[in-house]
Amino acid sequence: MDNLNLRIHPLHTEAAGLLTCQVVRFSDVPALLLNVARGDVRAAQTLRTLDQFLTNVERAKPQEPTLCATCDRSVQQSSFACAIVSADRDDATQALVFAICFHCAGTGSLASIKARIEDFLRENIWPELRVINPAPHGGRA
Repeated sequence: MDNLNLRIHPLHTEAAGLLTCQVVRFSDVPALLLNVARGDVRAAQTLRTLDQFLTNVERAKPQEPTLCATCDRSVQQSSFACAIVSADRDDATQALVFAICFHCAGTGSLASIKARIEDFLRENIWPELRVINPAPHGGRA
């Protein structure tokens, strides 16, 4: 098993094939904090994940900076968004987090940023990745 597969194996196990991708911009943080205060478990998980990722970005060596997932620009000196890929469940403990530089995320809609991340994941990790958009209302089987 190569290094990448070894590192994401716990995520694969936890997700059992069902992942979610959440794009978070810094402007989203106040709403996340409010949701945490209201008892939202997923918002709390998101903030913990972001805190850990941002700590890693800050600690990155100058010769090994954190790069944008879609264009390979360094994100050390700029504002950026994050894409959090995790198991689609309330008790998720594993996640992959990717930085998206301001150049790529600044003017894009959330849908276009997610599409770029999906392309990145398809090209680099999961070639057979399929996006499933659940129906907004329950229905009959």
